[in-house]
Amino acid sequence: MKRLLLALLAVVCLAGCATAPRSVNGVYRPGTFAGLGYSYVAEFPVKQATKQEVLDFVGPPDKSYISDGVEYLYYTISADSFGSREYIYYIKDNVVFDVKFINKNPYATTIYQSTQVQKATSHKPE
Repeated sequence: MKRLLLALLAVVCLAGCATAPRSVNGVYRPGTFAGLGYSYVAEFPVKQATKQEVLDFVGPPDKSYISDGVEYLYYTISADSFGSREYIYYIKDNVVFDVKFINKNPYATTIYQSTQVQKATSHKPE
């Protein structure tokens, strides 16, 4: 009986670890857990992903607008008593050139932007 329960638990855990469908460039819908925002923007394929990939794999935006030739797609992935998690995709010439993650909760607001995170993580000591 213990083995059956352990096997069932293992199957449930593995199913939870399955990755979301991804585009050719690696675009996928971000999860609702706030701790994933940093890794999402750090790994996002800026200057490769297209607007259509975002629409196909993340879905239709909650709101969008265009200003000075830049299109902004806003997604609220989760809004609950712990706050909200938002992603903003910056698009020019149909290519995503930046992504911002905003985690707003009752105690603080955390913002990660792909161009800043990727630049910081790409510097290696010589």
